Amino acid sequence: MENENGQVAMVYRPRNQKYVQVGKSEYIFSVRRSISFAWVDRDDVAKLLLIHKSCGCANGSTHPAFRLATDQEYRLWTGIADR
Repeated sequence: MENENGQVAMVYRPRNQKYVQVGKSEYIFSVRRSISFAWVDRDDVAKLLLIHKSCGCANGSTHPAFRLATDQEYRLWTGIADR
């Protein structure tokens, strides 16, 4: 999903506010309705998708920290789903 500026909707996991700097770009993933969401420049999307974090499992598994937002997440975060 893209906005009018060509930015891509992304979600941060876990669901808390997160400041991220990618090169000279800065993003704040803001939380609404338990969704940590930000619009990210297209050039930075691939870099964020590569970041993984530990899931706290005994086997040391990791999961992606960032992913593309679904249409439903976008609708909930923006409040469109309420209309």
